[in-house]
Amino acid sequence: MLKISFNFLGPQGAQLVIFPHANNFDCSDQRFIAHWIVWFEHFALTEADPLTDAMPRYPGQQSLAAQLAAGRRFSVDVLARCLAPPQYRNTLQASQEFVQVNASIVEPFAVTSTHTGRNVQGLRLTDYAREIWKALSQDQREAEILLASATIEADLDVDGDSAPTVLLSHSQPLIPTSIVQSASSDRASLVFELVGRIHEDPFQPHYRLRPHGEAVTGWPNRLRSYFWPRPTQSYSVAASQTFSFAERAAKLVEAVQAKVEWSESHNAAAVQLAEDIFTWGGVRQSTVTAQRVRAVFENANAGEIVHPGAPMNSGWTKVAAFASAHLEAFGKAQVIWDSRVSTSLIARLDALLVVAGVTEPSALFPEIGLVRGRGSFRGQRQ
Repeated sequence: MLKISFNFLGPQGAQLVIFPHANNFDCSDQRFIAHWIVWFEHFALTEADPLTDAMPRYPGQQSLAAQLAAGRRFSVDVLARCLAPPQYRNTLQASQEFVQVNASIVEPFAVTSTHTGRNVQGLRLTDYAREIWKALSQDQREAEILLASATIEADLDVDGDSAPTVLLSHSQPLIPTSIVQSASSDRASLVFELVGRIHEDPFQPHYRLRPHGEAVTGWPNRLRSYFWPRPTQSYSVAASQTFSFAERAAKLVEAVQAKVEWSESHNAAAVQLAEDIFTWGGVRQSTVTAQRVRAVFENANAGEIVHPGAPMNSGWTKVAAFASAHLEAFGKAQVIWDSRVSTSLIARLDALLVVAGVTEPSALFPEIGLVRGRGSFRGQRQ
């Protein structure tokens, strides 16, 4: 299976960074810290350590374009505006209220302005924030930095016909902005192009078969527009619910790893967990037994089929994902590979394979395929 995995679930007890002037929009502490580090690495005008040094706050009532024109790109206010939803990009973000509600993550600290040479109000990461970052694995930190780097090069939605662009460099953005004219035929290049295509393609959220809100582009905006199953249940709500599923699954995994039979309480918990996952995913199953759940758990944790008769469809792939969520740090967690996900990604990958002239895709991606939904396979792709 092609594993494209983003760790959106923060560690247990993780804080949320709140943006009081963006309708209390929030993001995880590790996402904020990753953007903070990238901001230092690319926009600081002097050598500095992002984990210990301060960044000017530069709160301002003017538009984002005016902040950038004033040379305030390296500031907490511009960083916060770029993290906030697009409709709040021209709203002051790094206010005193922002500092107060996020006191566990950032703290006041004077910093010397590179423009005037005088001390100005700044912020630096707290000891707690540094510990949160250091507690992540190397792979987790690299993934967060990569995602942060890819998002800040996107066009910013500000006043005027031509929106200024915050780039990591003054040359080309990280992700191609035109249709691929020629693609390399190696696996890594194809996956990179796939991720870039999704970043560029407009996405129109729908609710009950009707468009909901405006179309968006870019991975961050796709995440901000996410809801399931209703518009009132945003990503943060879904994240809380899915984290609970992963916690419940982890308790059942202990017996699987110990290779002991589940007790009656284990069996009841396994069936209830599977039923709750199916309800959440909108894919109810006709026959749910502890034995079937256990078989899916063992396959998912082994990373191979040890029980050939274990069920697998758009519902059971969700159970497999939560059953193996504890393996994320080792790169061995199963992704939710349901009919929607498999059809969307494979359709995009097909186009790239054609451009790259690949006629035998199984050599590059030997174990991915479409998954049956509630009715049948979506489309007739082979």
